[in-house]
Amino acid sequence: MSEPARVLRGVTQAADGSSVEVRAEEFPPEPTPGHDDWSCAVRCPYLFASDKRIAGVDAAQALELTEFFLRRVFADRGVRDVEAKDVGPGNG
Repeated sequence: MSEPARVLRGVTQAADGSSVEVRAEEFPPEPTPGHDDWSCAVRCPYLFASDKRIAGVDAAQALELTEFFLRRVFADRGVRDVEAKDVGPGNG
């Protein structure tokens, strides 16, 4: 897997009341072998035990749906103050 293209960071509250940073990495879209779609890997150990893949009909849609997915999961899990930063090649 390549380097992440974007990182989302937010804050949630732990059971003891302390603040916990939540970090999710979005990886660049890749074509799905043997299919006509593209997908992006998502890594967020705080929320998921394993990486997830978000598919779209093309690379642009896969990126858009990945961002939507992460923001929705963050909101559903009470992660606030979410910031996104492009970190991949050409974004430095």
